[in-house]
Amino acid sequence: KVDGLNPFLFTYKVEGNNVQVLSQASGPWNQVVGWQQKSDDVNEATEDSQAEAGAPDTDPGKVKERHELELKLEELHAERLVLFGRLSALQDLDIAQKSSFKAFGAEAADPAQEQAMKDAIGQVLLDRKWADPAQVDALKGKGVGELHQYLANTLEAAETVVQEQLANTRVESARTAIELAKLANNPLPDLLLPVQVAAKDVSARYADLMLLGDYYKALEGITRNSCLRPAAIMDQVRALEASYPLAANPHGVLRQVNDALAAYDIAYASYIRQWKEVADDSEHDRAANVATPIVQAVDRIRKDLKDFDYSARITTSEQVRHAAVQASTYEGISQAVQAKGDIVEFSYEIEPRYTDAGPCALKTIKGTHAVHVKGGWKIDWGTGITGTFGIKDESFRLDPDPDVQGSSILVANEQDARFRPGLAATMHLSPRSCRQFKPQLMAGLALDMTELSTGSFFLGTGLLFGRQELFSLHGGISFQRADVLKSGLVEGRSYAADAIDASDLVEKQFTSGWFVGLSYIITKQEKID
Repeated sequence: KVDGLNPFLFTYKVEGNNVQVLSQASGPWNQVVGWQQKSDDVNEATEDSQAEAGAPDTDPGKVKERHELELKLEELHAERLVLFGRLSALQDLDIAQKSSFKAFGAEAADPAQEQAMKDAIGQVLLDRKWADPAQVDALKGKGVGELHQYLANTLEAAETVVQEQLANTRVESARTAIELAKLANNPLPDLLLPVQVAAKDVSARYADLMLLGDYYKALEGITRNSCLRPAAIMDQVRALEASYPLAANPHGVLRQVNDALAAYDIAYASYIRQWKEVADDSEHDRAANVATPIVQAVDRIRKDLKDFDYSARITTSEQVRHAAVQASTYEGISQAVQAKGDIVEFSYEIEPRYTDAGPCALKTIKGTHAVHVKGGWKIDWGTGITGTFGIKDESFRLDPDPDVQGSSILVANEQDARFRPGLAATMHLSPRSCRQFKPQLMAGLALDMTELSTGSFFLGTGLLFGRQELFSLHGGISFQRADVLKSGLVEGRSYAADAIDASDLVEKQFTSGWFVGLSYIITKQEKID
């Protein structure tokens, strides 16, 4: 596992024996695509066009009527903006519901998931007042597919109503503009007014889009701050989102620009048509000439939208934003590594993405890391010293028998058990573990250093200590050859002089005692790259 590393600044990989075990997952690490704040000249263009159109030169007796029509025109424009907002919200809801239902259908939904989907759709219907609680309860009794289709049909009907209302406001605005123009000796400024208002709305929506670019540039600055740990990055990104309300619906910001352009196109076409209705044939081109600065300014915005592909840039930047607030972004976990030896040794490399990543930037880091394996059993071999005790060589003598002339009695000599040092070869059975100490069972053969014979073996238990260089401290029961009374002879019995040989009273046999020992494990710890 690699944890706490900022993938926006660093790449990493972990290898073993040239086989890549873990590397950075694919992600939007290089996809932050902000854009510089750009300004437009729509406001200046509308002033230039207004000056070119001239004053309306209204009949003084019709000033009040003209003022009322101007107020009505402003109200219609405000109403149109509200309708555009409602339409945008409905479109967003439609997209969200379709996406949610698609994800729901892609899974093997259990009853709990199905009920959750029904509850979510029912809540939308209640919030929008498209159904009362009784209707919602009745709809929930049907399948989730039918409920979703009911919502889709309701959304479609609501969008149709808003579209019709927008069309009505456009017609009413055009009619009002013509009435206003008829009150003036020079109707051109009045006819131009809806075009100016629509162009300024394009400018305002475009300014919102540029502000969104500032948000993404700030996002890039946070994710590439080498002094911030992942928790701080996530906190700052969330705080940044809260300070930019537009970031809640970035694609909606772009859609509002396009909607404003569509409204402008309608206003401009209406302006040209209305002018032709009130102007002489020789004056038909004047309307287009007067509006040229506005047209050019709006076309520059339109060209920027086409050339820069803001939709793709928003999509990639949103991927970065989403990744930046996920804890999983800053960690990588490998697949299971099959371990058949004692130590798994990995090589790792962490490398900066940029040559200048800030004051806290790290240089390339390379190294190795050993992981000790645990689980299963293993056999090790060792060599060391051992000492046995509790084993003694018996010795006997023949004393004259006071009761039988010429016979002897077999008598045991007093003999203490002695400590016997030795050199041992040992075998150790232990559970595979990454701890410093682990229990073991062991067995071994020893060379008796007092007689230089291999007359002993032993079984025992103990502890292995160490991780790479292992030692064993052990003890147990020992079996060693020692002198015992020869078979057929009985201690304390009287023997005739010719029936026993005083120099041949004992023989070598295995007998048991105890031992302690210390061994060095000579088995090489097997590494798995």
